[in-house]
Amino acid sequence: MNKYGIRKRLMITVTATAAFVIMLVSIVACIVAVVNHQEQKHEAVYAKLDACKNLMEAWLGEKEAICQVMATEAINRDFASNSEECLAFLQACSQMDDDIFDCYVGFADKRYIFGSEYVAEGYDPTSRIWYKMAAPVDGPIVTNPYTDVQTGRMVITIATRFQENGVTIGVISIDVFLDTLSEYVSDLHVDENGYPLLLDSDGAIIVHENNAYLATVDASGNDVFTMLSDVTPGYSARIDASSLPEIKDYNNETVKYAETVLDSTGWKLGYMLNNSEYNSTYVKIILLFTGLTIFFGIYIAFLLNNLLNRALKPLNEVVLKSHDVAEGILDVKFDYSATDEVGAICRTIENNNLVVKNYIDDIARRLDGITHGNFDVHSNVEYHGDYAAIKRSLDNISRSLGNVFNGIDSASEAVSGGAEGVANGANQLAESVSTQTAVISEIVSDVENVSQMIANNVNRTDDARNIAHETASAVRSSNQQMQNLLGAMEEISNSSEEIKKIINTIEDIAFQTNILALNASIEAARAGMAGRGFAVVADEVRNLAGKSSEASVQTSKLIEHSVEAVNKGMRFADSASKSLSSVVDQTDEIDSIIVQINEQSHEQSTCMENVNQKVGVVADYVSSAAANAEESAAASQELNGQASQLKQMLSSFGL
Repeated sequence: MNKYGIRKRLMITVTATAAFVIMLVSIVACIVAVVNHQEQKHEAVYAKLDACKNLMEAWLGEKEAICQVMATEAINRDFASNSEECLAFLQACSQMDDDIFDCYVGFADKRYIFGSEYVAEGYDPTSRIWYKMAAPVDGPIVTNPYTDVQTGRMVITIATRFQENGVTIGVISIDVFLDTLSEYVSDLHVDENGYPLLLDSDGAIIVHENNAYLATVDASGNDVFTMLSDVTPGYSARIDASSLPEIKDYNNETVKYAETVLDSTGWKLGYMLNNSEYNSTYVKIILLFTGLTIFFGIYIAFLLNNLLNRALKPLNEVVLKSHDVAEGILDVKFDYSATDEVGAICRTIENNNLVVKNYIDDIARRLDGITHGNFDVHSNVEYHGDYAAIKRSLDNISRSLGNVFNGIDSASEAVSGGAEGVANGANQLAESVSTQTAVISEIVSDVENVSQMIANNVNRTDDARNIAHETASAVRSSNQQMQNLLGAMEEISNSSEEIKKIINTIEDIAFQTNILALNASIEAARAGMAGRGFAVVADEVRNLAGKSSEASVQTSKLIEHSVEAVNKGMRFADSASKSLSSVVDQTDEIDSIIVQINEQSHEQSTCMENVNQKVGVVADYVSSAAANAEESAAASQELNGQASQLKQMLSSFGL
């Protein structure tokens, strides 16, 4: 048995379905929003990184532009033959930009001029990296960081050649300290907590937040660079704008990494994005969708609760009307007239109440007929299903009682007739004996008349003997019918006991229903506020079980009254049976007396020859016959009175 009510089952099912749909939609929407935001974030990161790249390109472009101007002036002013003017020009150019450390020129003939007036013994400019890179190409070049021999610090050089008639005269250069470049690169930001870095085309670190990764000089004076792939697990030299891989930073923190390439130098401008900051927006999106999911879940649960209250409101009317049905009011009518399932339940209850009311009216009518002695009352209602057993039981009771009382009525008729015959015979015998007594003095003189009278007397005693025998048989039959009546009464009592057992079964069912309702109330109480509606329904079911129990108790009391009435009838029938037994004994006694009279009459007929000699004996016999006749008359009167009383008792039954 399901322990939840209709409302709770509907609430659980619909709410679970709605919650699943909302959760599914929220998850899909959240994934779409996260993916879209990830794409937008990805594009925004690379857009900012490209902006940083452009700033870096512009910064280098300023230095390259200065270098180009210097190369043009070197041709126009013929710096190859005018060293003093070249020195002054280089010194002036050094003051043009605060980022420039020194400006200098190296000639193809291995001469050189430094704006800082630095002079190195045996210095050959044509062997330097900046000269080798710039001499064969048009336009400025930018070297990778290297250690400056003048200062011992890491610098980068921007250099370009200058020619005359297609012949390279020299290379003019600008030195910028790597620290200056690092300061400028460090000011480039894509987010608040990340940091930029600069790599050469091979992935060697030029600028980095961690100074331990910057280039150093070994014992041989060679520059030593650190490869980013060696110190950053997960870094790949092939990073493009389509990805933001996660790598481990030097502090073992997981970061997002973006990278772009400077067009002018081939250097790689990278950026370590703070992972928490990068993912903070995703967390906000997830929290937003989680909050919206909870809000809409609560709203839909509230909405579903109101809808279920409205939808199940007609059931409250069914419960209220069911109270009337439990109290025995079967003509209830429901106001709910819709054609839905609840309306069908209302119509079904009304039809069931009408059928039960018809059954009750028919049973009451038939029992009332039996109460008034009418055993021939038939049902006007067709009993269906399990109710048909009630009709069969009523038919059997009416039929059995009718047969019993019909048998008693027939027996009483026979007893009454037999008693009347015995009384008539006894009266005639008494009159005959009186006549014999009156004429006893004439017996001697009128023997022939006496013989004739004796002959007549013999015939009458034969008839009386036959009548007495028939009366005894009728009384015995009546006694047997009375025994059958007692048996039928006992069957009725046994049937009443069976009905009481059925009532007890109904009481047990009501008790079990009450227990189940109590358990349901306990479970509803455990459910808290969600089970309050189900607790009300459980209380109503328990009330219905109580009403059913009360109805079964009332029915049991009615059955007990019926059993008492049957027992009372059995006592009356038993009394009548005892009276009939007494009548049987008295009839047997009358039969014995009639037999004696018959035998004595035959003896009188045989001994008529000795009448004269035995007149005294005849007188004694006559006196004895008179006494016996009086006793027979009295017994016959008593038997007739008892038969009349039995007849009067049976007259109250409609047989």
